[in-house]
Amino acid sequence: MTITQHRVLIDLTHSMKPGMPSWPTDPPYRHKTLEIDGQEKLFMHYEISLDEHSGTHVDAPRHRYAEGKSIDRMPLPHFYGHAVKIEAAQIENCGLLTKKDIAEWEAAYMQIRSGDIVLVHFGWDQFWEDKTKFLKNWPGVSEEAARYLTGKQIKGIGTDALSIDRYGSFNFPAHEILLKQEITIIENLANLQKLPPEFFFMALPLKIDAGSGSPVRAVGWYNE
Repeated sequence: MTITQHRVLIDLTHSMKPGMPSWPTDPPYRHKTLEIDGQEKLFMHYEISLDEHSGTHVDAPRHRYAEGKSIDRMPLPHFYGHAVKIEAAQIENCGLLTKKDIAEWEAAYMQIRSGDIVLVHFGWDQFWEDKTKFLKNWPGVSEEAARYLTGKQIKGIGTDALSIDRYGSFNFPAHEILLKQEITIIENLANLQKLPPEFFFMALPLKIDAGSGSPVRAVGWYNE
């Protein structure tokens, strides 16, 4: 895809703020204003406290495998490149995106290629401001679909839900399959409905030493 000056840029990132959804066992995001005693306040800045997997974020292989690559060792090309969006808003609560769903999308649009980044639009970001809905019943990617995409040699996959594995999963098969092959996983994406089926994507992580993941600023863009 040729990138020109006539492009549409879409922010795919949730704003980080106290009270936003997080994995139930993870510490919540916090920030507080720092004051300088006895001086006129000239500059505003916050002290922040957050989990590596806060907000819109990426998982590195170390998130699931102790011997896996940490986020600072993952090659930068894993976080940007040609991308496709699979429409999956029709999948019911706790449902799964299947290999058949992906094959039908490919027949309608294009073949997923080696090195692609695949984003799955479940439409789950509509519940981001309501934790009672966002933090349960989300759909995910099936084990069969994860194996199919691994065979395609994609380099990244993303979802607008809390996890690439569906709500209630205990063995996290999609995480197991994808991270073992060093396929990055991007979670809690936003605004995927604004993207066409094909576009360019970037979500650069913080370079956290030995990190298992990192918040990202995810963006997608395409030519008008």
